[in-house]
Amino acid sequence: MLIEIKSEVFREKVITFHRGLNVVIGCEIASNSIGKSNLLLIIDFVFGGDAYSLHSKDVIRELGDHEFRFCFEFGGVKYFFIRNTSNISRIFFCNYKYKKIKEQSVDDFNIFLQRKYRLNYYNSTFRSLTSTYSRIWGKDNYDIKKPLKSFRRDNKDQNGIDNLIKLFNKYDSLFQINQKIKDFNSSSKLLNAMFSHSYVRKITKSEYNKNKVALELIAQEIENFKENIVNLITNYEDMVNSELLDLRRQKNRLIDSRDNYQDKLLKIERNLSISFNLNPDDLQKLQQFFPDANIRKIDEIEGFHKKIKSILHKEIIENKLKIQNALDITNQEIQVVDSRILDLADGFEQPKHIIEKLSELMIKQKDLLEVNKYHQIKRESLDNIKTLKQQLEEELNKNINQIKYIVNNRSLEINKIIDPEHLSATLIMEPSKYELGNPNDTGTGSSYQYLIIFDLAIFELTNLPILIHDSILFKNINNRVIENIITYYTKFSKQIFISIDEHKKYTNILTILEDKKVIKLDSKETLYIKIWNKNPR
Repeated sequence: MLIEIKSEVFREKVITFHRGLNVVIGCEIASNSIGKSNLLLIIDFVFGGDAYSLHSKDVIRELGDHEFRFCFEFGGVKYFFIRNTSNISRIFFCNYKYKKIKEQSVDDFNIFLQRKYRLNYYNSTFRSLTSTYSRIWGKDNYDIKKPLKSFRRDNKDQNGIDNLIKLFNKYDSLFQINQKIKDFNSSSKLLNAMFSHSYVRKITKSEYNKNKVALELIAQEIENFKENIVNLITNYEDMVNSELLDLRRQKNRLIDSRDNYQDKLLKIERNLSISFNLNPDDLQKLQQFFPDANIRKIDEIEGFHKKIKSILHKEIIENKLKIQNALDITNQEIQVVDSRILDLADGFEQPKHIIEKLSELMIKQKDLLEVNKYHQIKRESLDNIKTLKQQLEEELNKNINQIKYIVNNRSLEINKIIDPEHLSATLIMEPSKYELGNPNDTGTGSSYQYLIIFDLAIFELTNLPILIHDSILFKNINNRVIENIITYYTKFSKQIFISIDEHKKYTNILTILEDKKVIKLDSKETLYIKIWNKNPR
């Protein structure tokens, strides 16, 4: 809770606060410009708001930029801070002597408050949950028919409804559904971009259905081709394996024949290369070694040999030609067999026309599957978005009806305590619009009374940590009802900050007002050290 606020621009340098109701008392003649509303704006300022710097420009103009030192206490631990009007987006964490230790953003400070006040609700901030119920002159958030506004120009009812749902900690399911809708919307936008840039062809529902029929036919045709190819390849392999075996056997026989022919030719070449002739010198040498030899007889025999050799040489040449011819024929036959073996090997890629047809079908199948897939994704995204929006509407209506029911019931009970003679106002709320009021009583006093009762119901039903009501809300409400309202304030241990004028006329609660007073202001003892709204005497 807030413990104190200190500032050099205060007439009383320190203003101390306590648990429950804290009252800023004005003077008995209801003087203006003494600082009541400004002090409430300063309290809002130290709770992370920025209305003070925006709506109290005359103060800054007259006093210059100034700082506020303030202390919160949570769980028995005190935390000290400084915030300056010269830079409202930053705040200083301090030690107990208000010596600056660390500078952080006001957003971080609000996160700190949200955590300490246990308001860590989905997709919410401390200010979005509390600012509405800080109703101070200058903030212009006291529209009696639109109590969920945070500021005058907040014309979108949905903002206030969302914040109320968050304050009741019922936004979790809505947030999850909204997140899914955003995800599907993102996917849908991505698909639209792909269609618009022709990355994927966009088709109609009619084309989608035609493609489904075509895909069934293509799938059946591909299956038939696959079965035919399996049978063809199986039969072809059997045929080829048998023929290959015969060809390899034939080739082996031809190789044997070729080797035989080559061997014969080698022998013939060797025989033809041998030349053995006896001349007269050779016969004389033979006579020397063998004196008894019949040289003449040997010479006659040699002559016979020469005749025989001449006859055989012709026959050998003819035989060589025959063998060479047979060898050439054998080599040609081997080439023919090799060529056939290669043809059979190439035959495993056949029949090409079937494979080409199958390939065309599969490409067409892939194209149709792709366009249908993206059409299906797009359609499912739109269907999911539609379904989720229905779920969101149902969940939103459920939450709204629950909140509306308990708020109106509690308001009715509080109204019976505060003003049993009059009917209670009713919160009428739908997913996108709301209004508070009593069609049978539209008086100004009654309307502000309804606004205060509404705030008290919210304050009581939720973890809303603070309530700030400026004296403008009490104008035109009869004294008895105001006494009952202030008495009702005292039942809370959570901090409530109010300002009130002419407090002595509320005779039944004077003790309460004096006991809960944090400061009393009048035309002389103003909030600030300087008075600038009066003519000097």
